[in-house]
Amino acid sequence: MNERKSLLRSLSLVPASAITLCSVVLLGTGGALAMAADQSVDQRGHGHDNGKTSFATRSSPIAITRDDKFVWSVNPDTDSVSVFLVAKDANKKVAEIPVGKEPWCVAIKSENDDDDHDRGKGRHNDDDDSKVYVTNMVSGTVSVIDAETMKLIKTIKVGTEPFGCALSPDGHTLYVAAFGSSKIGVLDTTALESNSFDPTAASASYITLSGGGPTGVVLDQVRNQLYALTRFDNAVKVVNLGSRGEVASVALNNPEPAAVIKGRPTASSTVQTMRRRRCACITSWATT
Repeated sequence: MNERKSLLRSLSLVPASAITLCSVVLLGTGGALAMAADQSVDQRGHGHDNGKTSFATRSSPIAITRDDKFVWSVNPDTDSVSVFLVAKDANKKVAEIPVGKEPWCVAIKSENDDDDHDRGKGRHNDDDDSKVYVTNMVSGTVSVIDAETMKLIKTIKVGTEPFGCALSPDGHTLYVAAFGSSKIGVLDTTALESNSFDPTAASASYITLSGGGPTGVVLDQVRNQLYALTRFDNAVKVVNLGSRGEVASVALNNPEPAAVIKGRPTASSTVQTMRRRRCACITSWATT
Protein backbone atom coordinates (compact mmCIF):
# COMPACT_ATOMS: atom_id res chain seq x y z
CA MET A 1 0.00 0.00 0.00
CA ASN A 2 2.75 2.45 0.98
CA GLU A 3 4.70 1.57 -2.16
CA ARG A 4 1.67 2.31 -4.35
CA LYS A 5 1.14 5.66 -2.64
CA SER A 6 4.79 6.57 -3.03
CA LEU A 7 4.76 5.77 -6.75
CA LEU A 8 1.58 7.73 -7.36
CA ARG A 9 2.83 10.71 -5.40
CA SER A 10 6.09 10.76 -7.32
CA LEU A 11 4.03 11.02 -10.49
CA SER A 12 1.66 13.68 -9.27
CA LEU A 13 3.24 15.88 -6.64
CA VAL A 14 4.92 19.11 -7.68
CA PRO A 15 6.61 21.86 -5.67
CA ALA A 16 4.29 24.36 -4.03
CA SER A 17 5.94 27.07 -6.11
CA ALA A 18 4.92 25.46 -9.41
CA ILE A 19 1.98 27.77 -10.05
CA THR A 20 4.10 30.81 -9.14
CA LEU A 21 6.78 29.57 -11.53
CA CYS A 22 4.26 29.10 -14.30
CA SER A 23 3.08 32.66 -13.76
CA VAL A 24 6.59 33.93 -14.41
CA VAL A 25 6.81 31.77 -17.53
CA LEU A 26 3.50 33.10 -18.79
CA LEU A 27 4.64 36.67 -18.36
CA GLY A 28 7.53 35.94 -20.68
CA THR A 29 5.25 35.37 -23.68
CA GLY A 30 5.19 38.99 -24.72
CA GLY A 31 2.10 39.87 -22.72
CA ALA A 32 -0.19 37.57 -24.71
CA LEU A 33 -0.73 35.47 -21.60
CA ALA A 34 -1.44 36.98 -18.20
CA MET A 35 -0.29 36.02 -14.76
CA ALA A 36 -2.43 33.32 -13.11
CA ALA A 37 -3.20 35.39 -10.04
CA ASP A 38 -2.84 39.14 -9.64
CA GLN A 39 -0.84 40.52 -6.75
CA SER A 40 -4.04 42.25 -5.69
CA VAL A 41 -5.64 38.90 -4.87
CA ASP A 42 -4.86 37.05 -1.67
CA GLN A 43 -4.79 33.28 -1.09
CA ARG A 44 -8.55 32.97 -0.71
CA GLY A 45 -9.34 35.13 -3.74
CA HIS A 46 -10.39 38.28 -1.88
CA GLY A 47 -9.54 41.45 -3.76
CA HIS A 48 -7.49 44.32 -2.36
CA ASP A 49 -8.53 46.78 -5.03
CA ASN A 50 -10.92 49.10 -3.19
CA GLY A 51 -14.01 47.03 -3.79
CA LYS A 52 -13.48 46.18 -7.45
CA THR A 53 -14.15 42.64 -8.58
CA SER A 54 -10.86 40.77 -8.58
CA PHE A 55 -10.86 37.14 -7.53
CA ALA A 56 -9.04 33.92 -8.31
CA THR A 57 -9.41 30.50 -6.73
CA ARG A 58 -6.88 27.73 -6.86
CA SER A 59 -5.98 24.19 -5.82
CA SER A 60 -4.87 23.63 -2.26
CA PRO A 61 -4.71 20.86 0.35
CA ILE A 62 -5.43 23.51 2.98
CA ALA A 63 -7.92 26.39 3.09
CA ILE A 64 -9.14 29.03 5.51
CA THR A 65 -12.73 30.23 5.93
CA ARG A 66 -13.67 33.73 4.83
CA ASP A 67 -14.13 34.85 8.44
CA ASP A 68 -10.56 33.71 9.22
CA LYS A 69 -11.78 31.46 12.04
CA PHE A 70 -11.16 27.93 10.77
CA VAL A 71 -8.51 26.16 8.74
CA TRP A 72 -9.40 22.95 6.88
CA SER A 73 -6.64 20.51 5.90
CA VAL A 74 -6.75 17.17 4.07
CA ASN A 75 -5.06 14.04 5.48
CA PRO A 76 -4.27 11.65 2.57
CA ASP A 77 -2.79 9.00 4.87
CA THR A 78 -5.85 8.79 7.15
CA ASP A 79 -8.62 9.46 4.58
CA SER A 80 -9.93 12.39 6.54
CA VAL A 81 -10.10 16.18 6.81
CA SER A 82 -9.01 18.07 9.92
CA VAL A 83 -10.54 21.35 11.06
CA PHE A 84 -8.58 23.78 13.21
CA LEU A 85 -9.90 26.76 15.15
CA VAL A 86 -7.41 29.57 14.56
CA ALA A 87 -9.48 32.58 15.71
CA LYS A 88 -7.83 34.54 18.53
CA ASP A 89 -4.77 32.30 18.11
CA ALA A 90 -6.60 29.29 19.54
CA ASN A 91 -4.78 26.99 17.10
CA LYS A 92 -6.48 23.76 18.12
CA LYS A 93 -8.09 20.90 16.22
CA VAL A 94 -11.85 20.84 16.67
CA ALA A 95 -12.91 18.12 14.21
CA GLU A 96 -11.67 15.14 12.22
CA ILE A 97 -14.05 14.19 9.41
CA PRO A 98 -13.77 10.89 7.49
CA VAL A 99 -13.99 11.32 3.70
CA GLY A 100 -12.97 9.16 0.71
CA LYS A 101 -9.65 7.48 0.05
CA GLU A 102 -6.63 9.79 -0.22
CA PRO A 103 -8.15 13.28 -0.14
CA TRP A 104 -5.97 15.83 -1.95
CA CYS A 105 -7.78 19.14 -2.24
CA VAL A 106 -10.28 21.17 -0.25
CA ALA A 107 -12.46 24.09 -1.42
CA ILE A 108 -14.78 26.12 0.79
CA LYS A 109 -18.06 27.59 -0.45
CA SER A 110 -19.25 30.57 1.55
CA GLU A 111 -23.01 30.87 2.02
CA ASN A 112 -22.80 34.44 0.76
CA ASP A 113 -20.94 33.63 -2.44
CA ASP A 114 -24.18 33.97 -4.42
CA ASP A 115 -25.45 37.18 -2.83
CA ASP A 116 -22.07 38.77 -2.15
CA HIS A 117 -20.24 37.98 -5.36
CA ASP A 118 -18.84 41.49 -5.36
CA ARG A 119 -16.49 41.34 -2.37
CA GLY A 120 -16.93 45.07 -1.88
CA LYS A 121 -20.34 44.45 -0.30
CA GLY A 122 -20.75 43.98 3.42
CA ARG A 123 -20.82 40.51 4.92
CA HIS A 124 -24.00 39.06 6.34
CA ASN A 125 -24.10 38.06 10.01
CA ASP A 126 -20.95 36.10 10.88
CA ASP A 127 -20.32 35.08 7.27
CA ASP A 128 -20.33 31.37 8.12
CA ASP A 129 -19.19 29.09 5.31
CA SER A 130 -21.83 26.65 4.18
CA LYS A 131 -20.18 23.80 2.25
CA VAL A 132 -16.76 22.24 1.92
CA TYR A 133 -15.77 20.08 -1.07
CA VAL A 134 -12.96 17.53 -0.86
CA THR A 135 -11.52 15.58 -3.79
CA ASN A 136 -10.63 11.96 -2.97
CA MET A 137 -8.14 10.70 -5.54
CA VAL A 138 -8.11 6.94 -4.97
CA SER A 139 -11.86 6.52 -4.56
CA GLY A 140 -12.63 8.86 -7.48
CA THR A 141 -15.10 10.87 -5.43
CA VAL A 142 -15.91 14.31 -4.06
CA SER A 143 -17.08 14.61 -0.45
CA VAL A 144 -19.53 17.37 0.50
CA ILE A 145 -19.33 18.58 4.10
CA ASP A 146 -21.55 20.97 6.05
CA ALA A 147 -19.02 23.53 7.27
CA GLU A 148 -21.18 24.74 10.16
CA THR A 149 -21.90 21.34 11.69
CA MET A 150 -18.63 19.85 10.39
CA LYS A 151 -20.51 16.72 9.34
CA LEU A 152 -20.18 14.75 6.11
CA ILE A 153 -23.28 15.22 3.94
CA LYS A 154 -22.46 12.83 1.10
CA THR A 155 -19.68 11.46 -1.07
CA ILE A 156 -20.29 11.34 -4.83
CA LYS A 157 -18.52 9.39 -7.55
CA VAL A 158 -17.17 11.86 -10.10
CA GLY A 159 -14.51 10.17 -12.23
CA THR A 160 -10.90 9.07 -12.49
CA GLU A 161 -8.50 10.27 -9.80
CA PRO A 162 -9.81 13.74 -8.90
CA PHE A 163 -6.84 15.74 -7.66
CA GLY A 164 -6.69 19.54 -7.53
CA CYS A 165 -9.86 21.61 -7.37
CA ALA A 166 -10.98 25.22 -7.62
CA LEU A 167 -14.34 26.74 -6.81
CA SER A 168 -15.79 29.51 -8.96
CA PRO A 169 -16.24 32.81 -7.08
CA ASP A 170 -20.04 32.50 -7.18
CA GLY A 171 -19.83 29.00 -5.71
CA HIS A 172 -21.83 27.42 -8.54
CA THR A 173 -19.06 25.40 -10.18
CA LEU A 174 -16.29 23.17 -8.88
CA TYR A 175 -13.45 22.60 -11.34
CA VAL A 176 -11.58 19.35 -10.67
CA ALA A 177 -8.32 18.13 -12.22
CA ALA A 178 -8.74 14.45 -13.08
CA PHE A 179 -5.19 13.15 -12.82
CA GLY A 180 -6.02 9.80 -14.41
CA SER A 181 -7.30 11.49 -17.56
CA SER A 182 -6.61 14.56 -19.66
CA LYS A 183 -9.63 16.46 -18.46
CA ILE A 184 -10.84 19.11 -16.04
CA GLY A 185 -14.17 18.15 -14.53
CA VAL A 186 -16.81 20.89 -14.46
CA LEU A 187 -19.14 20.04 -11.57
CA ASP A 188 -22.39 21.77 -10.65
CA THR A 189 -22.25 22.26 -6.88
CA THR A 190 -26.06 22.40 -6.61
CA ALA A 191 -26.24 18.94 -8.19
CA LEU A 192 -23.51 17.68 -5.85
CA GLU A 193 -25.38 18.94 -2.80
CA SER A 194 -28.81 17.69 -3.92
CA ASN A 195 -27.51 14.24 -4.86
CA SER A 196 -28.67 14.72 -8.46
CA PHE A 197 -25.17 14.76 -9.97
CA ASP A 198 -24.83 12.44 -12.97
CA PRO A 199 -21.13 11.87 -13.83
CA THR A 200 -21.97 10.51 -17.28
CA ALA A 201 -24.07 13.50 -18.25
CA ALA A 202 -21.62 15.95 -16.66
CA SER A 203 -18.66 14.51 -18.54
CA ALA A 204 -20.00 16.03 -21.76
CA SER A 205 -18.99 19.46 -20.47
CA TYR A 206 -15.55 18.48 -19.16
CA ILE A 207 -12.56 20.40 -20.50
CA THR A 208 -10.03 18.37 -22.51
CA LEU A 209 -6.34 19.19 -22.08
CA SER A 210 -3.23 18.18 -23.98
CA GLY A 211 -0.36 16.56 -22.11
CA GLY A 212 -2.27 14.53 -19.54
CA GLY A 213 -2.06 14.08 -15.79
CA PRO A 214 -3.58 17.40 -14.64
CA THR A 215 -2.97 18.14 -10.96
CA GLY A 216 -3.24 21.84 -10.10
CA VAL A 217 -5.98 24.28 -11.10
CA VAL A 218 -6.15 28.08 -10.95
CA LEU A 219 -9.20 30.14 -11.90
CA ASP A 220 -8.83 33.71 -13.14
CA GLN A 221 -12.26 35.28 -12.96
CA VAL A 222 -11.14 38.64 -14.31
CA ARG A 223 -9.81 37.16 -17.56
CA ASN A 224 -12.33 34.29 -17.61
CA GLN A 225 -9.48 31.80 -17.85
CA LEU A 226 -8.37 28.60 -16.17
CA TYR A 227 -4.77 27.50 -15.72
CA ALA A 228 -3.95 23.82 -15.19
CA LEU A 229 -0.67 22.11 -14.41
CA THR A 230 -0.29 18.90 -16.44
CA ARG A 231 2.20 16.56 -14.82
CA PHE A 232 2.85 14.14 -17.68
CA ASP A 233 4.45 16.83 -19.86
CA ASN A 234 5.31 19.34 -17.10
CA ALA A 235 3.42 22.22 -18.65
CA VAL A 236 0.81 24.80 -17.82
CA LYS A 237 -2.32 24.86 -19.96
CA VAL A 238 -4.37 28.00 -20.47
CA VAL A 239 -8.11 27.48 -21.00
CA ASN A 240 -10.71 29.98 -22.17
CA LEU A 241 -13.71 29.32 -19.92
CA GLY A 242 -16.08 30.84 -22.45
CA SER A 243 -15.28 28.32 -25.15
CA ARG A 244 -13.88 25.75 -22.69
CA GLY A 245 -11.00 25.21 -25.06
CA GLU A 246 -7.26 25.12 -24.48
CA VAL A 247 -5.69 28.23 -25.98
CA ALA A 248 -2.03 27.86 -24.95
CA SER A 249 0.51 25.47 -23.43
CA VAL A 250 3.67 26.69 -21.73
CA ALA A 251 6.40 24.18 -20.85
CA LEU A 252 8.05 24.29 -17.44
CA ASN A 253 11.74 23.72 -16.93
CA ASN A 254 12.25 19.97 -16.50
CA PRO A 255 15.59 18.31 -15.69
CA GLU A 256 14.20 14.79 -16.01
CA PRO A 257 15.46 12.52 -18.82
CA ALA A 258 13.21 12.20 -21.87
CA ALA A 259 12.66 8.50 -21.11
CA VAL A 260 11.20 9.35 -17.70
CA ILE A 261 8.83 11.92 -19.18
CA LYS A 262 7.75 9.54 -21.92
CA GLY A 263 7.11 6.74 -19.44
CA ARG A 264 5.08 8.73 -16.95
CA PRO A 265 1.65 8.00 -18.50
CA THR A 266 2.50 4.28 -18.60
CA ALA A 267 3.54 4.35 -14.96
CA SER A 268 0.29 6.07 -14.05
CA SER A 269 -1.69 3.44 -15.96
CA THR A 270 0.19 0.72 -14.07
CA VAL A 271 -0.73 2.30 -10.74
CA GLN A 272 -4.40 2.38 -11.75
CA THR A 273 -4.26 -1.31 -12.73
CA MET A 274 -2.66 -2.18 -9.37
CA ARG A 275 -5.43 -0.27 -7.62
CA ARG A 276 -8.20 -2.08 -9.52
CA ARG A 277 -6.65 -5.46 -8.76
CA ARG A 278 -6.27 -4.60 -5.10
CA CYS A 279 -9.93 -3.54 -4.89
CA ALA A 280 -10.96 -6.77 -6.64
CA CYS A 281 -8.97 -8.80 -4.12
CA ILE A 282 -10.58 -6.99 -1.19
CA THR A 283 -14.03 -7.63 -2.65
CA SER A 284 -13.17 -11.29 -3.13
CA TRP A 285 -11.97 -11.65 0.46
CA ALA A 286 -15.09 -9.95 1.78
CA THR A 287 -17.38 -12.40 -0.03
CA THR A 288 -15.59 -15.64 0.88
